[in-house]
Amino acid sequence: DHAEDLGGVLDYLNITNAVLIGVSVGGMIALELTRLNPTKVKALVLCDTGAKIGTEDMWNDRVKALHENGMAHLGDAIVSRFFAPSFAEEQPVAYQGYKNMLVRTDLTGYTGTCEALRDADLREAVKTIEQPTLVLNGSEDMATPPSLGQALAEAMPNASFELIDGAAHLPCIEKPTDVSNKIQTFLKGLN
Repeated sequence: DHAEDLGGVLDYLNITNAVLIGVSVGGMIALELTRLNPTKVKALVLCDTGAKIGTEDMWNDRVKALHENGMAHLGDAIVSRFFAPSFAEEQPVAYQGYKNMLVRTDLTGYTGTCEALRDADLREAVKTIEQPTLVLNGSEDMATPPSLGQALAEAMPNASFELIDGAAHLPCIEKPTDVSNKIQTFLKGLN
């Protein structure tokens, strides 16, 4: 559904040759849209994602815990995986802001996305995605470890992999200049 929604937005905006940049679940959405409709996508930048993230049991346990206890109960555990420990120490106000945003997320939407991640398995599909792809991964990412990003890049016919040192699951927040520089270099190489 997420990929079809993204495709609908691209259709509405009459975009036919997109460079999709997706973080985590957004990367899986970009991959699925590319699988479904490759002519819409020129290239991909996939950040801290994988072709298959987590296990069925892990996602089921998270969904169950969220339904039983609510978002606030798991807020610390979830957000601590999003950022390297140094980010919380160096930017405590921003860290708390992201935690507040997370715990205020609609439970139905969040658990629905957890279920979508649980059910998504693109390991075979990525082998057929030929668009130029840059896979980025925070070196400290516990949610989608660098080995997962590396495996994704290795499975794709036209992908490269790069680490963002000192960042966890959201390097676009922790190390925005590093991420931006790597994306700009990748985009310049497309034409």
